[in-house]
Amino acid sequence: MSGYYRRDPDELREEGSGGLSLSGPRNPVPDAKLVELKPLGYPIREPGMGKEVVVDSYEAFNAYAREQWLGEIVKEGMILFDTGIVHSYAFKVVRVVPSGAGRVTASTKFVLRLRSEEDRMEVPRLTLDDVVGHAEVKRACRLLVEYLRNPEELSEWAPRTVLFHGPTGTGKTRTAKAVAGEAKVPLLRINAAELLGKYVGEASERIRRAFKRARESAPCVLFVDEIDALGLDRRYQELRGDVVESVNSLLTNLDRLKERSEGVLFIAATNHPDLLDPALKNRFEYELEFRPPDREEREELVRYYAKRLPLPLKVDPAYIAARTSGMSHREIKERVLKRALLEALRDGADAIEKEHVRRALREEGGDRRGRQVYHG
Repeated sequence: MSGYYRRDPDELREEGSGGLSLSGPRNPVPDAKLVELKPLGYPIREPGMGKEVVVDSYEAFNAYAREQWLGEIVKEGMILFDTGIVHSYAFKVVRVVPSGAGRVTASTKFVLRLRSEEDRMEVPRLTLDDVVGHAEVKRACRLLVEYLRNPEELSEWAPRTVLFHGPTGTGKTRTAKAVAGEAKVPLLRINAAELLGKYVGEASERIRRAFKRARESAPCVLFVDEIDALGLDRRYQELRGDVVESVNSLLTNLDRLKERSEGVLFIAATNHPDLLDPALKNRFEYELEFRPPDREEREELVRYYAKRLPLPLKVDPAYIAARTSGMSHREIKERVLKRALLEALRDGADAIEKEHVRRALREEGGDRRGRQVYHG
């Protein structure tokens, strides 16, 4: 790695390749447990120079990043430059755990947020407190969080394969993010349809790569949404030629996950658990059901989102809760509160009044108090 030299952690420069000096007894800086980087590209590049970064091994990338920025004090929002192989390539520091700024040590874990849709990985900022309702689900998720925090101690006891199921919009994805965010570990989020391929062997190879990526970033959460698209009952092989291939690949990787203590939590979500292959369904150690919110949860949900609305909500949350029976968490936000906000903005009002909510409910189809379950 030409142009590179190792820095002594005790002799940091005030200015350098992007590090931040916060030295001195007045401002003690903690060691960075995790640094999440986003590739930005070159500040200036000649035509023909590629701007995408390609990583063959995340274990090797971590060793390379630690060696390059060892001793640097980094903070969220700053830019680091590669001084080695991809000289002058820029990375933005997206997140530093635990405190937003920290010193890179020999044990710092680097997470690379790649641009491709298949490789979405980030440390979510949500926690379980940001999940409204679902008290029993959140209680069960506490063990998942503890496993991610202490994978070696709890490997024998904590579930490592979990199925979230329930109607759309009830908070399955948000809860998966909250589990990772609560534990302060990366979440690799993939839609199952993205893993399907056109050719024989393509789906199994994509599944293998996803699990490999998760293992290299462990402890981490591998979240696969709409798992029924990938783990369809093998009786449907005649409808889609790769059903057996994709299910077998999932079974193989899940068995390895359960046999070895690798610090990976696999969470899958589906609206249709009845479509899953029975062998795959049996691999899940936890099954957590997500239901539409009851009246008390709907009222809590309105209060939660009212704090985030750009205009004050001058309507009793109980009024909205009483008229949204059967609606999911997402529908209350998108189809009621967001529409009521739009009505208020159209009127040039400085607050969301009851009339704006009434209009939103009329657009949605009126009072739904007699409806118990929503499958929209």
